Amino acid sequence: LKDFKIVPIVMGESSFENCKTLGEVLIKTIKHSKKNVLVIASTDFSHYHSYEEANSIDRLTLSYLEKFDAELLFEKVSKGECELCGVGPVIAALIYAKGIGVNGIKVLKYANSGDVTGDRWRVVGYGAAAVTRSA
Repeated sequence: LKDFKIVPIVMGESSFENCKTLGEVLIKTIKHSKKNVLVIASTDFSHYHSYEEANSIDRLTLSYLEKFDAELLFEKVSKGECELCGVGPVIAALIYAKGIGVNGIKVLKYANSGDVTGDRWRVVGYGAAAVTRSA
């Protein structure tokens, strides 16, 4: 990548309606742009659980993410079944992706801080995923 600009968007209130509004604004704004645009949503997964518990929670979260259903993922996070501290940007990005014709997500990598530090008492989960478009 060269000659690019970063436009950060920070969300405060991450209600589903706010996420939906942001996703729809991204669709409209980027659709009219003559530039290539890459949308990235950033979040941690679970926080401060044991290594085993974090893996379990985060694998469940990843399974819901892979279903590519923004409302379902938002519901599961809201109920505490899944954890994403940045749920708003993720939901907005899912709505945006679906709105431009993307139809899937592929998990690229998952790990937690215990995998790096060796301290498995209270870990933080991290993952990487990419949206995909298949025929």
